[in-house]
Amino acid sequence: MAITVLLALVGAFVASLTFAPAMVALPLRGRPNEPDSATDLL
Repeated sequence: MAITVLLALVGAFVASLTFAPAMVALPLRGRPNEPDSATDLL
């Protein structure tokens, strides 16, 4: 049982460092107001 709890804690720690910030960053991405290059102006 101790191994199960340890694995759950490690998994939660890894997810908090990788998955959660990635999911938070998705809605925060905005489209830039200016075009990226000169070809976007055409």
